[in-house]
Amino acid sequence: MATLRKRNDRWQVQVRRSGQPPVSRTFTLKADAQAWARQMEMQAERADLPIKPPTLTRTTLGEIVIRYRDEVSPRKRSGRDEAVFLNTFLCHKLARTNLSSLTAEQFAAYRDERLGKVKPGSLRRELAVLRHCLEIAMGE
Repeated sequence: MATLRKRNDRWQVQVRRSGQPPVSRTFTLKADAQAWARQMEMQAERADLPIKPPTLTRTTLGEIVIRYRDEVSPRKRSGRDEAVFLNTFLCHKLARTNLSSLTAEQFAAYRDERLGKVKPGSLRRELAVLRHCLEIAMGE
């Protein structure tokens, strides 16, 4: 939801959505502020708000996996099994990739590579663990 407020002789707009960082900007004209607010709200509806890139360029997928392995997996009944898979994943080159440069093609290549070593059901469970790991990271 967008909030407009007048501060001195300028208009400040802030767009906030649950699960996404707030985005704000200041304008001299109220019409410009309202137009920008509408545009940002449409992007928020599509879950397309800009993300702060410095965090994504500093963090690797492996760092997220390590934190998940150490903090979340031990609390689960399948924690030992997940830890074994996650340790195996940490040896893969995909784990050393920055979050800002991750692509679907890299995950597809990883999937195809793993299918040569494990059965499809095992791979599905492994990818579910990675998906949960990324969901937890996005929430934080």
